[in-house]
Amino acid sequence: MKILIVDDHDKMRIWVRSVIDTFGIGPNEYTECRNGEEAVAAFLLVRPDAVVMDISMPVMDGLMATRKIVDADPQSKIVLFTQLPVEEYVEAAARARAHSIISKEDLLKLREVLVSFCIVPNDSTRKR
Repeated sequence: MKILIVDDHDKMRIWVRSVIDTFGIGPNEYTECRNGEEAVAAFLLVRPDAVVMDISMPVMDGLMATRKIVDADPQSKIVLFTQLPVEEYVEAAARARAHSIISKEDLLKLREVLVSFCIVPNDSTRKR
């Protein structure tokens, strides 16, 4: 699966990758970017299955990058995340046409979101 991870902090990108790796998805191909401008360019080049992107970043924030990506590919699957209260960004994320918004403190919810994208098999569909 191809996943684009976008955050201006290196440690956060590493953390997101490690959380996704615990879901048992694989093999994964990660592309990482530091801001929304890089994310838009990388999305158009790589065409990832999912984008996991911070809202607050320099150069171009995650909301603007989401709008540009969705304009280019309405089928894109974008999850925004933030360390700020999620409630403050729900409407803005919906206007940007992100699929979901989650807190950085609750990244395990990312699994539920990826399941909703039909990227990660849920436990009932896994072979035993």
